[in-house]
Amino acid sequence: VEEAIFSQAGSLEQMQTMQQTERSLSREKVSLESEMKLDATRGVYSEAKASRITEIDDQMAFVQETLTQQVSSTSANESFNPEESEELTIQEKLNEIAEKEQDAEIISNHQNTEA
Repeated sequence: VEEAIFSQAGSLEQMQTMQQTERSLSREKVSLESEMKLDATRGVYSEAKASRITEIDDQMAFVQETLTQQVSSTSANESFNPEESEELTIQEKLNEIAEKEQDAEIISNHQNTEA
């Protein structure tokens, strides 16, 4: 169970990092597009800026695909697993038995000290 929690936390961090990357790329693209519009009013065309926008589009597509894969793999991992559920139930029962034995031992020790 702890491994699943750590795995989910790691997945969440990766997704957040990918989303930050996507936002950063998006801001850069908007900025370049604005610059290109300004350049166009001056009669200038920047091949480097156009090329960078194309690269950003490719990177954003990759980031989006990666995010989609992470979300789908996280959803698949969260699906109900009867074996895991059964293991938890068995562990819960063992914990209950251990608690009862501990309580019985405490009561027994308490009765011995009173006598």
